[in-house]
Amino acid sequence: MANQLYCHRNAVLNRLEKLRELTGFDVRRPRDATAFLYALNAGPNADQESDQAAPSKAPRA
Repeated sequence: MANQLYCHRNAVLNRLEKLRELTGFDVRRPRDATAFLYALNAGPNADQESDQAAPSKAPRA
């Protein structure tokens, strides 16, 4: 994962720990990761993201 993010492994671990402190979700655990993803998709901006993504997938004339 750290190679894909172009940062040191410890930086990734520190960011995951900060996320856990702020949200209470430890995304290194599958159950928490699933709950966190559902929470992100259920947020107030979830509908806006899908509306913005739709036009870019439409064929251009």
